[in-house]
Amino acid sequence: IPHAPAYLRGVINLRGAIMPVIDLRNRLGLGVTIPETRHVIVVVECQDRLAGILVDAVSETFTVPRDSLQPAPDVGEELRYLQAIISIENRLISYLRMDDVFPAQISEAA
Repeated sequence: IPHAPAYLRGVINLRGAIMPVIDLRNRLGLGVTIPETRHVIVVVECQDRLAGILVDAVSETFTVPRDSLQPAPDVGEELRYLQAIISIENRLISYLRMDDVFPAQISEAA
């Protein structure tokens, strides 16, 4: 898409809904994703808007009670996308701040 941010990979049509596709790796400043068969697009709803998020893989999905979210460490701007940490089954899982990953400008660029 001309003049779009580098992390915006394009748009998809999912059952009649046109939505932008965001390269999560690129959005987080970790380089560009070179799509392979293991990569998937996860559909995310944020503030009544839909987007596809290109991720490396999905191993499982689960529901987490809100009270199990622990505050993210305050280390400044470097972790601005991190909203909370989920501690479950001896694992620490990052809970991303989707408002920042999927900013308002995306809908105008798409």
